[in-house]
Amino acid sequence: MAYSPRSGYVYIPAQQLPEPFKANEHMQLHKIGVNLGIDMTGLPADPKVLEAVSKTVQGWLLAWDPVAGKPAFRVEHSAPWNGGVLATGGDLVFQGLSTGTFEAYDANTGKTLFQFDAHTGIVAPPVSYAVGGRQYVAIEVGWGGAFPLMGGALARIRNTSINHSRLLVFALNGHDSLPPETRQSQRPVKTAQTFDQKKAQEGYGIYQNYCMACHGDNAVSGGVLPDLRWSGALESMQGFHAVVGRGALANYGMPKFSDVLKSSEIEEIRNFLISRNH
Repeated sequence: MAYSPRSGYVYIPAQQLPEPFKANEHMQLHKIGVNLGIDMTGLPADPKVLEAVSKTVQGWLLAWDPVAGKPAFRVEHSAPWNGGVLATGGDLVFQGLSTGTFEAYDANTGKTLFQFDAHTGIVAPPVSYAVGGRQYVAIEVGWGGAFPLMGGALARIRNTSINHSRLLVFALNGHDSLPPETRQSQRPVKTAQTFDQKKAQEGYGIYQNYCMACHGDNAVSGGVLPDLRWSGALESMQGFHAVVGRGALANYGMPKFSDVLKSSEIEEIRNFLISRNH
């Protein structure tokens, strides 16, 4: 958050992210995986349910008057998980949004004065500095964090760009521009592989406990890491086991799970992912 001595307001990047909070009565500590101690059952794949739930997930910029003890104004955003804020002596408040725009508001009214399409979600706060008497505002743009990783379809409802991590620096009379935007990181390719329904059902729970934290709820990527529904590794049982079990992609950040998962459990995960591909 930020404070402006000129307006007297505190600017808070507020959000509402409701979710069920139910204890996992059969919780066991995992050497690798999610250890939150809560039921990791995710959202259903029904688009109508997702749309209804998405309406409860909100974000806004709140200007709080600490003297009056009430809001001075609020700027509604279309999604949560927005960036931190910067208040300047020029009566401006800067904030990057999860939907991919960098914005400046009037510090007294909240009126939008400036928008820039950054082509990727923003979660970091901006900073301001001066060189040779010229003021700059810089912000590190990039999509990430717990909600984009774990949020699955909810994290993608209003942010369809893929992650492009960049440092953007702004100044008056700046004229630079960004390359064309990319909206799709992976093409949804249907697999010819079939799946066993019972194995897929068992694989769902294993996926939620071991894979969801990085690859998204119910196997829907939030736009940071690959969407496993479209992974080429699904085409081969041996190839999938090499990646998940033996760490064939460890150099790219994908750890091996052979220490905590049996071969049969890895195959159940593969069956679940194939079911989500169909």
